[in-house]
Amino acid sequence: ARAEADAQQVSEQAQRQAAEARARQLEFETALTRREDQAQQEFLALHNQAVAHSERIIQDANEKVQRALEHSQRVETNAKAFEAAAHAQADSVIANARTRAGEIIEGARARAQAIIDTVVAHAKAAGQDAEDRARSLRAQQQSLQSFLTEVNGLVGGIEDYQRSTALADDASEVPTSEEPGEPAPAAAPAQAGGDTQQ
Repeated sequence: ARAEADAQQVSEQAQRQAAEARARQLEFETALTRREDQAQQEFLALHNQAVAHSERIIQDANEKVQRALEHSQRVETNAKAFEAAAHAQADSVIANARTRAGEIIEGARARAQAIIDTVVAHAKAAGQDAEDRARSLRAQQQSLQSFLTEVNGLVGGIEDYQRSTALADDASEVPTSEEPGEPAPAAAPAQAGGDTQQ
C-alpha cells in the first residue's frame, strides 16, 4: 500500500510537472508568438517607413528633376532667343556697315574724281599759262636782243666818231720846235668801225 501511495504520489508529481511544463511551453509559445507578431509589426512599420521615405526621396528627386528640366528648357529658350537676337543684330550691323561703307566709298570716289578733275584742269591751265609766258618771254627776249643790237651799233658809231675826231685834232696841231735827230711822232692808225660792247 505504501508503494502504491508512493507510486501515486510520483505519478501525481510527474503529472504536475508535465502540466507545468506544458503550461510553461504554452506560455513560451505564446510569448514567442507575441514577440514574432511584434517583430513582424515592427518590421512592417519599418518597412512602411522605409517605403514612405523612399517615396518621399523619389518624389523629391522627381520634383528636382522636373525643376531642372524646366530650368534647362528656360535656359535653352533664352539662349535661342538671345542667339536669334544676336544674329539679327549682327545682320543689322553688317547691313549698316555695308551701306555705310558703300556711301563712304562712293563719296571717296566722287571726291577723288573731283580732285582729279581739279588737278587736270589746273595742270591744263598751268600748262597753257606756261606756254603763254614762254611765248611772251621769247618775244621779250627777241625785242631785247634787237634793242641791244641797235644800242651796240649806236655805241660803236659813237666810238668811231670819237676816234675819227681825235685823229683829226692830232693831225691839225703844228709842233713849235723839234729837236734834231728826233723824228716826228707818227699818227696812230685808225681802227675799223663796227666794234660792239657786250
